[in-house]
Amino acid sequence: MSRSQTNGKDNSIFRVDTLKISNAKFIRTYKNNTFYSLTNVLKDTILDTILSTPKVDNYFEDVKFVDFDKDGFLDIQIFYLSNTPGDGCIYLFDNISSTFRLLENDPYRVYVDPKIIRGTKYFYTYCRGGCADKTWNSDLFIIEKFKAKRVGNIHGDGCGDGHDGIFISTVSDDIKTIIKTLPISTIKKYKHKKFDFIKDFWTKNYSDFKK
Repeated sequence: MSRSQTNGKDNSIFRVDTLKISNAKFIRTYKNNTFYSLTNVLKDTILDTILSTPKVDNYFEDVKFVDFDKDGFLDIQIFYLSNTPGDGCIYLFDNISSTFRLLENDPYRVYVDPKIIRGTKYFYTYCRGGCADKTWNSDLFIIEKFKAKRVGNIHGDGCGDGHDGIFISTVSDDIKTIIKTLPISTIKKYKHKKFDFIKDFWTKNYSDFKK
């Protein structure tokens, strides 16, 4: 169900619809076609872009409702107003409590621009590291009990300062162990350079990285 109304003071147009996930219902409000707030049927505020509920480190830039972890239920993906593309946080739907729960860090924000490896429980990220984006990182993680567990890392360094290379590590209890080193020129073999390399490497090798 969806309905619209106009705020006579500022001519803003509000659109309200009902979002049903499993046996739970939520009221979703948009202001001028931009997400505004989410409440449950008891009118408890779950998400509000104006009040910044829940409290976050940055302002909201966008909010999307997607099945992030491919479990059949819609989740909330929040994008921050940030100079890091894809920066944000994830709220996963908990079908037992019929509410949303924050995907917690372990201990870093590992969900910068996260993508799932189809057919698996693994996700990978991409994050700029400086030097005009010639230094970068990609983390491999799984989700357990609403916590992101980092199990692998790729660090790329192409600054030309004598430390160039692609360093691939396993991660356990936040301790990285380098298991493979490649020349930074490896990414030149791919059409979209580092982005295609990251996707190709994790897709082919994710199973070698265990919790």
